[in-house]
Amino acid sequence: MELTALLYYRSKLDNHDQAIYDTLVNQWMHFEDIIQIAHPHCDFLTLTRAIHFDYPLLFYINYYNIAYVKSLYKVQIQGSYLYQKEEAKNLLDKCEVWGTYIRDHIPAEIGIKEKALWLHDVILNNVKYGDSNGIRAHNLIGVVKDKEAVCEGISMTYKFLCDLAGIPCIYVIGTLNHSPHGWNMLWVDGGTSFVDVTNDMTQSNTLNRKNFLRSSSEMYGYTWDKQLIPECNLRNLSNSFEIAHNTEEVIGLIKKSHKKDSISICLQFSHPLQDLDFKKLLYTCVLRNPALAFRKITYSLDRQMVFIDKY
Repeated sequence: MELTALLYYRSKLDNHDQAIYDTLVNQWMHFEDIIQIAHPHCDFLTLTRAIHFDYPLLFYINYYNIAYVKSLYKVQIQGSYLYQKEEAKNLLDKCEVWGTYIRDHIPAEIGIKEKALWLHDVILNNVKYGDSNGIRAHNLIGVVKDKEAVCEGISMTYKFLCDLAGIPCIYVIGTLNHSPHGWNMLWVDGGTSFVDVTNDMTQSNTLNRKNFLRSSSEMYGYTWDKQLIPECNLRNLSNSFEIAHNTEEVIGLIKKSHKKDSISICLQFSHPLQDLDFKKLLYTCVLRNPALAFRKITYSLDRQMVFIDKY
């Protein structure tokens, strides 16, 4: 498989730790049960996390159950595999066929940003959010085999597809409204930008692209390691949103934008709105703006956003 992966987290390690990183990757690719490292003085948690984030195809490693035995001169690492070797190889073959098929069907005439959006849409059209498949929902197999995954599996798959397409992409971990969350960052058009495929999933069949190309300042409700992840300034202007701090500001923004096809409003109220609060807010907005009854109104509890579109 022709794969141009951006090993971003490896690049953040020093030369000593990069050598250990490379040894672990090589040994895990060969399903070694015991790995001997002659350099025990390392932060193996950081090393294995870097590998986890850089290599979606190492989905068969149980990164949460790796045993270390340290001595004065070496450390012994016991591999923990989620699948037997033959089963993992079959799943790897399935990933290769699936990924190559998608890469080969990317329209030839489009640019890198359009390719990134096309891959974003492929996942939206083929995957549902959920974790009924257990740990597979957190990796590539949840998407490729089960068509069901959570944010980690979805974001890992997006990186895998971008790697195949030659689009610089990394997996980013942080929180969204205080809950663990994962998404991606791209290098496109000479800048960096966030993409959250998971939060573009809707229960209806409508295609949502509101979380494709977000600048750091637009990531309301998100937290991440800002020392590790560079500032993102590139944004998709067609997906920009307004900010409201109370109900009157929401109503005012709707009145000002009544001629627009769509409007997204980020709610920065004094406290996060719950489901009933959103319903009351939207009811008030429709009473004050009767024309809204003829438009499609949705909202996101996670992102504290209101979306108004044409039917």
